[in-house]
Amino acid sequence: CSARSQVVNIWPGVAPGSEHWTQKERTIENTPLGTVVFNVVTPTLTAYLPERSKATGTGVIIAPGGAFVALAIELEGQNVARWLQERGIAAFVLKYRIMEKRGEGIPANMNMDEAGKYGIADGIQALRVVRQHATEWGVSPDRVGFIGFSAGA
Repeated sequence: CSARSQVVNIWPGVAPGSEHWTQKERTIENTPLGTVVFNVVTPTLTAYLPERSKATGTGVIIAPGGAFVALAIELEGQNVARWLQERGIAAFVLKYRIMEKRGEGIPANMNMDEAGKYGIADGIQALRVVRQHATEWGVSPDRVGFIGFSAGA
């Protein structure tokens, strides 16, 4: 079986707390950080599963950074996931909810507690999902770690 990836919604239905969000997710490619995602409403995990013959049973959830207004999904997500996958580690890129991006830059009046609470909830749920799918994904439920960059930390 060759290395593979799949995308899974981490919440059944709409993620709690964002039922009334109206922003549209936007992806921009070829930025200095590679592909960047804005306005995430539907959180997902993209599983990068190693070949069974190389699998170590270890899993890592990756939360890309982006100053709470974007996700550097390629540089700090997909690239890291592929590196881990090549080494037999199941990697899971978490595309977590972020507040709507309005205008340029980071808002000066951003409430960090408000900005971070959805990503934290999504991270906890992502850990549950990986553990629920542990057998299917070849991961030991007690060998799942987390790595985050910047706002993803």
